[in-house]
Amino acid sequence: MNKKLLTLLLASFMALSLAACGQKTGGAAAGGSGSSAASEPSSSALTENPGEAMENLPVYPNTVGPLPSETEKLPALEKLIADQWEIPQKALADTVYLYNYIDLNNDGTDEIFAAVLGSYTSGSGGDSALIASQSADGTWTLTQAFTLVREPVLVSDYTTNGWRDLIIPQYGGGESGCYRVLSADANGKYPNVGDGKAVGDGENPSSLGDVSGNAILYNDVAADRTAGSLLTLG
Repeated sequence: MNKKLLTLLLASFMALSLAACGQKTGGAAAGGSGSSAASEPSSSALTENPGEAMENLPVYPNTVGPLPSETEKLPALEKLIADQWEIPQKALADTVYLYNYIDLNNDGTDEIFAAVLGSYTSGSGGDSALIASQSADGTWTLTQAFTLVREPVLVSDYTTNGWRDLIIPQYGGGESGCYRVLSADANGKYPNVGDGKAVGDGENPSSLGDVSGNAILYNDVAADRTAGSLLTLG
């Protein structure tokens, strides 16, 4: 993204009040699919007023390096996704997944964070996502699933209970744009997106001004769709 545009978008977002971020949002998202980009609303936001979605879209600071999702199909992950959300055979080819390898608990072994975009997993509040862990025999198993996730996801360098914080933009579904910080509990489980702390609320060291980490799932999905490079379950 053009740095000047990114700076202007960031300034615009910072002018928005974070008061609406105090309204918790829970429950699964439901709705249609479409396209998304790092500088555009994600797939589910395209059912809303585009102007409003763009106005409230959070952006990441220039200091955070973007990391596009992996390009190799991963059948084990595809099975986890299909089983978790009970996606029928007829919908597999239209269900898109984005994933990155990332060490979330600093143990030297990567987990997978994946977002799933489709009619069975996306809605006006965002997309579904999951964390998967690999066992010693190479098997991938589900660690945790999420709803109401927007891409990209920032994996912060700051840790809570040994796990790196996740910072996820929240907008749409009746919410004004803001970030939510998800901090793991003592069991290594993250809260729902709507239960995360608003960035800059004074209760968490992560803020737009000093946050560092990896911005993952940082794709221009619209362009990837045109190029035919999106990964699908079909």
